[in-house]
Amino acid sequence: MRSPDSMSSDAVSERVDACSEESGENTVSALHSWVRRNPENLDEATILAACLVREGVVDPSFSAEDYTNADGDLPLLESVSAGLGQAAFMLCNNDPLGLFAPGSTPGA
Repeated sequence: MRSPDSMSSDAVSERVDACSEESGENTVSALHSWVRRNPENLDEATILAACLVREGVVDPSFSAEDYTNADGDLPLLESVSAGLGQAAFMLCNNDPLGLFAPGSTPGA
């Protein structure tokens, strides 16, 4: 569907967002994403801490409790260059179990 030439990109974005909310697509999409990235519904803090360890941006002793206590701040990432730490944090939030890494078979 093309937007009329007279509509600004902001107006188009607002209409898309409203349609997504009204239809329930945003909720279904969020649920799909959560189930896909953590199909066994494992503890989030545990899998995120393990991923950060696997990515080498925190000490191997970093635990789910450490992650929870960091309250999203993750001061341990400060010891790593901002780019690497931030990239690893984003990777782990998107794919904490490594299901979508090259060579993996998502859904298998």
